[in-house]
Amino acid sequence: MRASRAVLWVSSGLLAAAAVNHAVLAARGQGDVARHWAFVGINLVAAGIVARAPRWSVYPIALLAVQQAWSHGRDLAHSLEGPGPIDWASLGVLVFFPVLVTTLAVERRR
Repeated sequence: MRASRAVLWVSSGLLAAAAVNHAVLAARGQGDVARHWAFVGINLVAAGIVARAPRWSVYPIALLAVQQAWSHGRDLAHSLEGPGPIDWASLGVLVFFPVLVTTLAVERRR
């Protein structure tokens, strides 16, 4: 139980850090600014519910995981097709969300 709680707190911190990263990108005008601002809110809400209500957050986080798998999965695939560098951020997202959803599911069963 302690290990899963640690995973949830670290995950909440990572989601909050992702929100900060999106805010910085939006403030700099990089990429799709509106999308970055949307993910500031999404990631902050996700961080909050993972930290405060892990038993109930499995459903919204699973939906977010599907969206992220679609978006970052495409980004990773494109990076692997071309001569450019591997999209390590997308690879991290694709590892992060299944671990988080699994941990939340385990917490929900307790």
